[in-house]
Amino acid sequence: MTAKPAKSDDQELFEKLHVLIVDDMSSLRTVLKRMLLHLGVGGSLTEAQDGVEAWNLLQERPFSLVISDLNMPRMDGFELLRLMRHSLKHQAIPLLLITGECSEDQIAAAVKTPYEDYLMKPFTLGSLGRHLRNLLRPQV
Repeated sequence: MTAKPAKSDDQELFEKLHVLIVDDMSSLRTVLKRMLLHLGVGGSLTEAQDGVEAWNLLQERPFSLVISDLNMPRMDGFELLRLMRHSLKHQAIPLLLITGECSEDQIAAAVKTPYEDYLMKPFTLGSLGRHLRNLLRPQV
């Protein structure tokens, strides 16, 4: 009888994630979905075009991670972050903010809990994976 290979830490971390990807550009949502699949995300990958759509989806079903652009019409990533952190139901959902248009100082000032982080565009698969691992591993 052959033993099953042990799962890597990343497989354990990513395989059951249910991710909400929020960006007004469909091309970036597609790129993020491909990257997440490559990292081993095995749960659902749901898309939203802006913060309003994302907030509505968060009311309908559970997510284990939100990845959101900052600059979007109707509701931007900062407002989505504010709503999530003021909601008992959503305050502990990890949120990764992605931007290429704000300064790192602005983003760092907004990111205040262990449940959030930011990633500057352009980013690589490796940098996305590192940021997700930091967000999803239990804080010691």
